[in-house]
Amino acid sequence: MFDESDIRQLSAKGISVEKIEEQLAYFKKGFPFLPLQASASVEKGILSIHENNQSFYLDIWSKYLEENKTIVKFVPA
Repeated sequence: MFDESDIRQLSAKGISVEKIEEQLAYFKKGFPFLPLQASASVEKGILSIHENNQSFYLDIWSKYLEENKTIVKFVPA
């Protein structure tokens, strides 16, 4: 499945052929479900920006938009 240059490239990145084959098997068989402990919230993983810092992050966002970026909507399943 992998030629010599593939194996060299993987090796240079510290990835074994076995690890790649394991990862490819997930695409064939499907990924296992992860056990969730709770929904994301400000108390559990969501960062809340303090009012004093909001303008700083809005400025960063505005500069990002000026760089002709494509913005897409992400809706988690």
